[in-house]
Amino acid sequence: MRYISSETLLPHRYPFLLVDRILEFEKDVSIRGLKYMSANNRMPLASSPLLIGEALAQLSKALETLSDPQAMAISFLAQLNLDFLRPIPADAALELSARKERQQGEMVCYAVTAEADGETIVRGRLFRRRNA
Repeated sequence: MRYISSETLLPHRYPFLLVDRILEFEKDVSIRGLKYMSANNRMPLASSPLLIGEALAQLSKALETLSDPQAMAISFLAQLNLDFLRPIPADAALELSARKERQQGEMVCYAVTAEADGETIVRGRLFRRRNA
């Protein structure tokens, strides 16, 4: 599969679009994407754990949109539980991933990770309320 531009899946634009590319996805199951880190970024993700969480939330929303084009409607991040295991490198490509674990009604749980150079930097879970 060729890569998909995240701009076609998310309503965000630079500098608030925090997923640069979608690498692969499996409908209703999982998604992988990239975020290129740079010391020159206006919004340096390396200095803000909240922005890493937002990048992972945007990736989960991209999975919803790819799985169901009707899901382009607004959804809300309900809860974010992340463990930061290592410092985030300033100049690296962060590989982001989200895997749908379960859904109960409108609430969906995703297992999420961010890796750099093959090492897990962030892992955790996020909960999203779909199409409220």
